[in-house]
Amino acid sequence: MQYGMSKPVDLGSVKEGSYIIIDGEPCKIVSYEKSKPGMQPCMV
Repeated sequence: MQYGMSKPVDLGSVKEGSYIIIDGEPCKIVSYEKSKPGMQPCMV
């Protein structure tokens, strides 16, 4: 499987409107919420 221009990044550095790859499929981030420190961010 080729990912082209993809590269690993920290989840905290992604922004709404950008794309990420989940299970080989491109997914657009339409909403993003951060929890309190120490908790995992949640993507909707």
